[in-house]
Amino acid sequence: MSVILLAKLQTTQEERPTFWHGIALSIALVISAIMKPNFVLGFLPVGIIYLLIKRKSTGHGFFRSFLPFTPVILVLLLQYYFSYQGSSSGISFTFFGVWKLYSKHIFFSILLGTAFPLSMLAIRFRFLLRNDFLLLSWLFWGITFLQFSFIAENKYFAAGNFSWGYNIALWLLFIFSSAEFFSWLKKENREANFYKSKVIIIFLLFSLHLTSGIAYLAKQLSGGQYY
Repeated sequence: MSVILLAKLQTTQEERPTFWHGIALSIALVISAIMKPNFVLGFLPVGIIYLLIKRKSTGHGFFRSFLPFTPVILVLLLQYYFSYQGSSSGISFTFFGVWKLYSKHIFFSILLGTAFPLSMLAIRFRFLLRNDFLLLSWLFWGITFLQFSFIAENKYFAAGNFSWGYNIALWLLFIFSSAEFFSWLKKENREANFYKSKVIIIFLLFSLHLTSGIAYLAKQLSGGQYY
């Protein structure tokens, strides 16, 4: 909901959003932060970058557009104070320290985890830049990738609590990449050989993700580990 509402707030002058869109975004972000702050920790810097990118095309003032983020910033500050003030834990910097605990080949793990959306990005880069939902999703992936790679909690280092944002980013990428892919199938000329080859490659990667996901779920339901 936060992704959709932020994109809605940055529409053109002819489709100016209402005051209630900003209120709804504030509420969605606050609820998300209270439930688990990892999404907001990634989405807040994404929101700033996105507002700067869209500022010229929409004509919206930056500070006015940023107002819906103010309540959740206060919530995050309170959460940080009560979580770490006087606590033996804290936040430290690491170099893929947590990720190394769960993957021996991080680069290949990233490729395996993003093969389908990455193929969409490579083949339809110009089109995807015009899709606000995918632009937000890729920005969110980049920010949460950095958080997972270089930030950890001292006391709960192995728990990988900063990996949750990255997991959510993958989910968003697959949702909006899938929507774009099936929308693309309806519009393009099905007779072009080059088009057919691209579709086969992307659909193959999508199918591999789907198959491995079903296998993973089956393993979970039979009592397997989450990694």
